[in-house]
Amino acid sequence: MNDRKKIEWLLGELPALKDKGILNGESADALHKYYQTIMPPKVNFQQLVILFFGILSAALIGTGIILIIACNWDDIPRQIRAGMAFIPLLIAAGFGGYTLRNSKGAAWQESAAILIALASAAAIALISQTYQLGGTLKDFLFAWMLLFFLLIYIFNSAGTFLIYAFALTVWNFNRWDMFGSRAPYSDIYFFALFIALPLWWLIVNFRKAPYGLKSSLLCWIITIFVLLNSINAMSGYNDFQIKSYWALIVAVLFLAGALRRSGGAGFWGNPLLPAGAIGITIYSAVASFTSFWDHHPSYYSPENTMYKGYYGWTIIGILAAAWLLLLLKRWRNEAELIPALLPALLVIPMIAIPMAGAYVFNLYLLLAGIFFMRCGFKKFELFKINAGMFLLSLLLFLRFIDSDLDILLRGCLFILLGIMFLVVNIIAAKRFRKAEKAQKEAGI
Repeated sequence: MNDRKKIEWLLGELPALKDKGILNGESADALHKYYQTIMPPKVNFQQLVILFFGILSAALIGTGIILIIACNWDDIPRQIRAGMAFIPLLIAAGFGGYTLRNSKGAAWQESAAILIALASAAAIALISQTYQLGGTLKDFLFAWMLLFFLLIYIFNSAGTFLIYAFALTVWNFNRWDMFGSRAPYSDIYFFALFIALPLWWLIVNFRKAPYGLKSSLLCWIITIFVLLNSINAMSGYNDFQIKSYWALIVAVLFLAGALRRSGGAGFWGNPLLPAGAIGITIYSAVASFTSFWDHHPSYYSPENTMYKGYYGWTIIGILAAAWLLLLLKRWRNEAELIPALLPALLVIPMIAIPMAGAYVFNLYLLLAGIFFMRCGFKKFELFKINAGMFLLSLLLFLRFIDSDLDILLRGCLFILLGIMFLVVNIIAAKRFRKAEKAQKEAGI
């Protein structure tokens, strides 16, 4: 239990339990000491505001310096321009050195790191413009990321990590040539720029305070980063690899979110779980159409180069290993197991009978809907009941779209679905109230 509110409630109950003799003094003190050590730190909103405005100030000052230098830039001699290009960087580096030497707080460190990152971008751009070095946006971003990524470690800066993730995403979407292809090494660069550089910093921060404010912010950054970069992560690879990649990535997000929730992460601090759940639902819905399985080129097709095959399977292998590891951790929770099994459903259509895929996923949506409704009624959880009804309604809706039913009949069926939702919720709410009343009367 890592939820601060729950721990505070338990600590508040200990004196009463001690007075009633339920717990002896030693046990109560031991529990108090233990839960005090694992209690997540309280969010200091004043510090948060200072941190936000510190980052904003650094960004504004950095932008202002760049604009001042840009004024009448072309009229300044080349040698002076080259020297001036490094002035913002030297000022920012001096500020960063002062911050580190005096062990300033998080707001100072975030501000210094962002200021140096922006100043380094300005220096690269100004030197390139002064000596007409040319290059493209992806070349600029690549050089800039290599220049400032160490700031993430030096200043332990989440703001700089956000800039890095944004720059890497833009670079990823700009590494295509005019013919719609990309050089093989650029895939390796993309993989290395994230995995080999800031990944260790992320691991260290999550281990220090897995459910703190900083970890929650990093979860949001990672979730958005993964989803955006997955759009073209497997572009140019064969159908087998693309389908496998997307099934694994949404399942891994879902399981990672489930694991994080079990540790006490709240809704706003855990975007992995809803992102994974929505991704699994969308994937299953799309895979329930026969057109999704129409094109199924072989792994050995001529359009697939040896490099693409090796790289694609390497990524899929890493994701599959992460999926299996998380699945072993969460397999006892049946409500999480059903959505997490999505990648396993690909075995039959992808290896044996491709055209059976639509039937497999239609059956999956049907069984998942029934399962969640059963779990909801069994454990008195309206959310699971509604989740089950949603999946069943989604399945019906998709099959209406795929059929030639008259629009009037479709309208009537949707009305019936709405009535079903309302009636089931009313019946479930009444049953739950009766069950709660019976438990109270029984003293449970």
